[in-house]
Amino acid sequence: RAIRAGKFDAVIDYEQHIVLVSVLLWLAGVPIRIGASEKSNPRQLFQTHTVEYGGEDSMWNVYSRLTNLAAPIPVSALPEPLVPPVEGQDTVEKLLREAGLSADARILGIHLGSGGRSAARRWPVARFVQLAETLRGPVGYDAVLLTGTATEEDLIKEFREGFTGRVLDGTKLGSLAETDRKSTRLNSSH
Repeated sequence: RAIRAGKFDAVIDYEQHIVLVSVLLWLAGVPIRIGASEKSNPRQLFQTHTVEYGGEDSMWNVYSRLTNLAAPIPVSALPEPLVPPVEGQDTVEKLLREAGLSADARILGIHLGSGGRSAARRWPVARFVQLAETLRGPVGYDAVLLTGTATEEDLIKEFREGFTGRVLDGTKLGSLAETDRKSTRLNSSH
């Protein structure tokens, strides 16, 4: 009711899976309904403009394409180093020691998973391997730290099989937020 009362001309729907969101926007009478959808999701039936995506797309690119449909703007993004607090530093130092790396080792952090809700949101592991191989020269890191949980161990195994450099399994560090709090040496690219 609030959306219908607002008489919006257009809405950008950043939801990725739930069909009900698109249905409600359609029922609210919004004339331009821009949204994202996997190719097989019926959300498209209720959108006037759809950005389709699949396993090859990063969600950053999907969201950029969505935004550009409404208001074209140049979009650029550079990975920013995480600057976490000092607490939990001993956990990371232990991980580095066990891997035979010094405390000042340069680490590239990558999170391979997508929360398990949709494989289509996840970039293919081979692309992460390609990215890590490409960044090795210009960035000059000593190892790749793969974050995640036990549910993403298969992804980590696949990455290890394809990557030629040193890989650290960060699944024992906990969630990405916990990893952020625990590490003072983690540079991240997602």
